[in-house]
Formats: sequence, C-alpha cells, structure tokens
Amino acid sequence: MASPLNNPAPAHLLSMTLDELTDSLTADGEKPFRARQIVQWVFGKGATCFAEMTDLSQPLRDRLARRFDIYTSTIVRRAASRDGTVKLLLQWPDGATSECVTIPTDGRFTACVSSQVGCRSAAGFVPAAWAGCSGI
Repeated sequence: MASPLNNPAPAHLLSMTLDELTDSLTADGEKPFRARQIVQWVFGKGATCFAEMTDLSQPLRDRLARRFDIYTSTIVRRAASRDGTVKLLLQWPDGATSECVTIPTDGRFTACVSSQVGCRSAAGFVPAAWAGCSGI
C-alpha cells in the first residue's frame, strides 16, 4: 500500500482501518504505536485536527495535516431550540450541503441525517429529510 504521507492527495482518515493507518505511518518511517495514538485522539478525545494531538511532534502533526483529512465537512450554520434540538447545515468539499438534526427524547438523542445532499427547501434552513425536495 502506498503511504498517504507521500501521496499529494489527502486520504480520509476515518475511512481507514487501524491496520491501514499503521501501515501508512510505518511506510513513512513512523513507529506503529503512532496509529493507536491518533485513533485515541480522534475517537477517545474527540480531536478534530492534528494540531490538537500534542503528544505527537510538531513536524509529524504538520505532515499528517497535509496528508490526511479527519472530518471532511464544515458546519455552515447551527440552529438550536429551547428543547435541545440542534440543526446543522454541513458543507462538503465539493460545495454540496446536507442537513442533520439531533432531537433529545427520553434521556437519549435521535439523529436525523438528510440523504439528499444539495436538496433545497423553499422554507430555507429546514432539514431536507423533513421537508423533502419539493419544499414546504
């Protein structure tokens, strides 16, 4: 497997298995335990960027940031209601957007994710899963 650290196109970190990440890092001369450190930062501590991974050297964090994407969407808009419901409008690298919402119910959260990337609603910022593509 070619090392993403030597590949100019960023690889999506969350699409890799621990073994694939380990192989990629060791192909670039890193110790195998670095993959476990990175996974612990992302899944255990909720790191969203390599700069947060302070137990990795700065040169390694810089290389990782150039070669891997951790999360590929950005939050364009966030709306919260008094009952705890939170709606997010996400934008993807290609410019398309999708919407998701978390709804608190009975001590847990229900998550709804739009399956219609780029779906527009006549009502504005309404989750496409609720509004459909015909608008409201």
